[in-house]
Amino acid sequence: MIKEIFSPKLKNPIFIAAWPGMGEVAYRTVLFLKEVMECKMFAKLEASNFFKPSAVLVNQGVIELPNLPVGIFYYGKTKFSDIIMFLGEAQPQLEYAEALSNLIIKFIKKYKVKFVFTFAAKPEPIDHKAEPNVYIAATHREILEEFKKYNLKVLNEGQITGLNGILLGVAKNKKLKGVCLLGEIPFYTIQIENPKASIR
Repeated sequence: MIKEIFSPKLKNPIFIAAWPGMGEVAYRTVLFLKEVMECKMFAKLEASNFFKPSAVLVNQGVIELPNLPVGIFYYGKTKFSDIIMFLGEAQPQLEYAEALSNLIIKFIKKYKVKFVFTFAAKPEPIDHKAEPNVYIAATHREILEEFKKYNLKVLNEGQITGLNGILLGVAKNKKLKGVCLLGEIPFYTIQIENPKASIR
């Protein structure tokens, strides 16, 4: 369920979404954008249908059920475009990913969103001192042409796992356009935060 605190007046906003993943590339990128743009919260995703506890918490011998992860919608305005951002605290099990993506896409379409951005990590056999490349994958071929001027490498084949990828697949099925930007990270750093890839 998505609970709106209020409905901001936005003009043709773009949508940017992220969940934690390899190297925390996606989550840290969008968190940085949210803070720099001073975005304000306007809605909350309470995803109890998509998350189930896998353990209980114990504090001084007392057992408690943990709080389930939530997702927060923010909005911001720039001289170029209005923006809706979503930050999810955790990714659900993959069996729930498509349903959760459908819920989110249905919600943002109410605000006339036409374009979706996500981010992800691209593990590669590179050294952590190397300058990471940024790859792009898009919902439509013509979008790749539009982004050529940014000197991005095209992800010619492969997969984008988790919600940072599945959301874009659902968006395309719902007649939206979008891209995923993937920052290179060394294979041996996938379990630790990689700020260099996020900044890139």
